[in-house]
Amino acid sequence: ERLCGNIGLPHHHLTATQHTSREVKWAALLGGVIGVSIGCILGMFPLLFLDAEEDKRLKQIFHDLDESGRGMIPVTEISVLLEKAGYVP
Repeated sequence: ERLCGNIGLPHHHLTATQHTSREVKWAALLGGVIGVSIGCILGMFPLLFLDAEEDKRLKQIFHDLDESGRGMIPVTEISVLLEKAGYVP
């Protein structure tokens, strides 16, 4: 409530009875669900701009370096991976 006051939102002026009512609890729950849903959608927005060709290239480099086939690259090979990917000058 202090945060809402700090950003300029008016106080709710609910009585203690109103604050514990079922309607207020449902409104708070619904507000939380909507807030989390919008946050997830906004968080996934950058996924629209992923470069599929770059992803394929990096997966191929990883596959080439994963000599054991276990889906892991030893620490000693990480620098080679970064150089091949063009991330290390």
